[in-house]
Amino acid sequence: MTRIVWVTNQASPYRLGMWRRIAVDHELDVVLLEAQQRSARDHDWHQVAGGEPYRFVSPPTVSIGRGEVRLYGIVGRAAELLRGASAVVLAGWESPAFWQLKWAAGRAGIPIVGFYESHAATARFKKPPIAALRATFFRSLDATIVPGAAAREHVASFGVEAARIFTGFNAVDMASFLRPATTPPPDPSSLLYVGQLIHRKNVTTLLAAMVDLPAGVRLTVVGDGPVESHLRKRVRAMGLDARVDFVGYVPYRDLPGVMHRHAHLVLPSRQEVWGLVVNEALAAGMHVVVAETAGVTSSVRGMAGVYPTGVTTAALSKAVTSSIADWRGPITHPAVHVHTVTELGEVALAAIAAAIDVTPASSARRD
Repeated sequence: MTRIVWVTNQASPYRLGMWRRIAVDHELDVVLLEAQQRSARDHDWHQVAGGEPYRFVSPPTVSIGRGEVRLYGIVGRAAELLRGASAVVLAGWESPAFWQLKWAAGRAGIPIVGFYESHAATARFKKPPIAALRATFFRSLDATIVPGAAAREHVASFGVEAARIFTGFNAVDMASFLRPATTPPPDPSSLLYVGQLIHRKNVTTLLAAMVDLPAGVRLTVVGDGPVESHLRKRVRAMGLDARVDFVGYVPYRDLPGVMHRHAHLVLPSRQEVWGLVVNEALAAGMHVVVAETAGVTSSVRGMAGVYPTGVTTAALSKAVTSSIADWRGPITHPAVHVHTVTELGEVALAAIAAAIDVTPASSARRD
């Protein structure tokens, strides 16, 4: 059995199913650059110690950064992590650690696959020289996995050939979000926001849109974060105390029940790499009002119950109004159900197979 090394920052719970699928065909090591898991959205993230059909490896690293951005470097010889590997998957490019491993793999003639989630609206670097460096990084890879159409378009803009881009659908394990047939229908005017309470999530604008919506429309805010006190003050100033409920952090296991009690999810983010909460809400039979700036939007556009929107007060108010007017009860057969974590694993396997096939073991050193 061939050995694959997958390098990433954290053991996201959304990736476990994909890794399980890869581990059916390969021996898999998942290298975690950040050993102590942290998540601004989900306190349930943690380093999985065992019980998975693959191995977690936590090399010594150093890190710098602030806020949501953190960069890592590997202490010691990065090549040791790749010993005996048939391919390496690098789920990032900004950290020095990914360049260390790319260089080590190139020296050893090991095929290199990228995993890239960002799109044009969320890319941090848009001008030379760093944007050019990023493009060079991805053009030099044997294959790149992208979970979504927006990310595919962005990677293609780097000059990567279409044949080396493998497109999947950013998926979650949706079984727990399926709506039980006996669950009472929600109030047609009930809105839900789930996520971090930070500036880029644009919750302040959603609150402003509430002022323009009928008095019977209520909003539940699930999550916590540094702007929570500011948002609570805005609610009081706008006279929305009776219509907006802050419930704080909700354990992931309880989130399906919360969604089943609401009709419409609103994700108004000014920037969002994907927005997996949209997958979950659709799986739960909800309508979803989602910003055009979210990576998920181009992949779910056209599905029943999806209302793409701008991020202004007027745009959000209009989209929510349309969603409420169209509500006919929970969606019974959500189209998102066909996109599983196993499907994304199959895409990853195809990219790995292609990389191994096009890169001879005796390949020359890659710069």
